[in-house]
Amino acid sequence: MAADYVWLSLAMTDPRRLRPFTNDLSEKAEAESRYVDLYKRNGAGEPLGPESFPTVIWGAANRGAKIFRKLPDIIYGYGFYVVSDRCADVLRQFNLGTGALYPVRVL
Repeated sequence: MAADYVWLSLAMTDPRRLRPFTNDLSEKAEAESRYVDLYKRNGAGEPLGPESFPTVIWGAANRGAKIFRKLPDIIYGYGFYVVSDRCADVLRQFNLGTGALYPVRVL
């Protein structure tokens, strides 16, 4: 029997998910043009390996970051979505197609 419902999430369009972060990938001056390319390719849904994503993200004071006591399970920070361990555990229960989850440290 086919499912009677499909589910839609608005999490990706919720402005409360935006955070003034920066990351180690964007901080590499020589990678600036590469960063824009990766951002576009990721946004287009192209499968990318772990080397194409930040390994560390942090609040950028020059973008108005404050100390975050707690972050939502899904955030968008300077070009990339980041999910909590809890959210990643849920996502891993499903077929992500050619997508993947890569670890990132949040400072």
